[in-house]
Amino acid sequence: MRFFTKKQYVLFNKIKKANNEARKKKKLLKELETIPDFRVHKGKIEFKLNEVLFLMLFALLKGKNSFNKQHTWIEANRDNKILCKLFNKQKIDTPTPSTLHRIAINIDNDALEKIFRDYFEKQISKKNLAVDGKWLNGSGVSGQYTNEKKKIVFNVLDKDTKLV
Repeated sequence: MRFFTKKQYVLFNKIKKANNEARKKKKLLKELETIPDFRVHKGKIEFKLNEVLFLMLFALLKGKNSFNKQHTWIEANRDNKILCKLFNKQKIDTPTPSTLHRIAINIDNDALEKIFRDYFEKQISKKNLAVDGKWLNGSGVSGQYTNEKKKIVFNVLDKDTKLV
């Protein structure tokens, strides 16, 4: 005896999957709240730090790799129902490219990296990985960073989910 038709069952599973995705995004947004806000004039702040970081992340995931492109993407998605519901707003305010830049260069990178690692670690399969790394020029013992360890850029790509 079936209670649902096949069509209803498929729709139910789509709704369930969408709710799970929304829950994950809400969790990431909440985690981003834990990053300390470096901005000193708290009364002048127009944009919540966690919301800007969230929007910048998703703009980057959409291939928007400059502050102008991120600004344009955020502007184009300011009426997006999913984002508006996530932020609990009617319309998303769009930070200027200079605001995006200022946030990107002043944010606590270690705290941001920890949140991203914890969040995205659950998203990858760890079965089919590609690894690449480069030493940064001038970062050796005789280079410009004499008091620091060598600098390296290291990337791991999960080929199954396409996450870096």
